[in-house]
Amino acid sequence: MYISKIRLKNYTSFEELELDLNPLSIFIGANNTGKSNLLKLFKFLKINLEIDKGINEAVDEVFFGWNNFHNRQSKDDFVEIDITFDEVL
Repeated sequence: MYISKIRLKNYTSFEELELDLNPLSIFIGANNTGKSNLLKLFKFLKINLEIDKGINEAVDEVFFGWNNFHNRQSKDDFVEIDITFDEVL
């Protein structure tokens, strides 16, 4: 099983992003385009899914608070994270 699609809204530097992934995906891009923020998403999900930690601890540990988790340029005050899983063929 692997993550086949990520859809983000108002997450860090992404106002809106829909990304299709393969079992092996490589992120390449210029500086300051969001690669690190995308990788932080995986760390956030890992911490959030640990039994003894929850969303507040994950946000504090990865983003140092809610202000860095949310896209500050957005007029909306919510963050959407949709993850789609698929079977490896």
